[in-house]
Amino acid sequence: SAYDSSSPFPTAMASSSAPAASHSAQPPASRVRAALGCLRPSSVLPMLSELSLLSKVLLAHGALDVLLPNPTTASPLLRVLDRQFISKKKRGWAWLFLMCGLMKAYGALSDAKSAAGVAGWAYFAQAVAMTTEGFYHGSIPRATKVMGSNICFCVAMLVWLQVNAVRSGRAPAASTSSSSPRSPSSGAPLSPSGAQALAAGPSAPPKDVS
Repeated sequence: SAYDSSSPFPTAMASSSAPAASHSAQPPASRVRAALGCLRPSSVLPMLSELSLLSKVLLAHGALDVLLPNPTTASPLLRVLDRQFISKKKRGWAWLFLMCGLMKAYGALSDAKSAAGVAGWAYFAQAVAMTTEGFYHGSIPRATKVMGSNICFCVAMLVWLQVNAVRSGRAPAASTSSSSPRSPSSGAPLSPSGAQALAAGPSAPPKDVS
């Protein structure tokens, strides 16, 4: 799973584990070419295929937040770059969805704990903002079903992220406890000294010197 404690890109991790001396010895032009080579479709597609389902959903939804219109604004990226809208009120929702989309993309490429924090806050901010402005202030001229479906999706993603973080946190603890030696009588994990004594077997009784 891409949400283990390791990176979702084992290939990238393997390349980054090279000695720091050899990496620093490369000229800047070689580093730039290597970075650009990682952006080729032939390199990106295998990396994306290794992501978990949750990571793929986060990455796709982050791209949608940045590029496509939503119930609150036109395309956030185009709205931010368009200089015809002088009023900052026209760009408020665009900036919110742009930043939230980037946070979701970051969470898609991070471990479970980081994704639950970064992408989770993005979904929380969107849910609270759309609920307050759409239903309390009534400032979003969209149908109730449209607003409600978007808010419910944000809440569902927030719950999914938190549950996945809890599960990934329990998995290493369970594997550690199952691999540690246990006492034959109580079943509790033994200390290192106790494990060595158990492996050595029963000691011989002391000899009577009298």
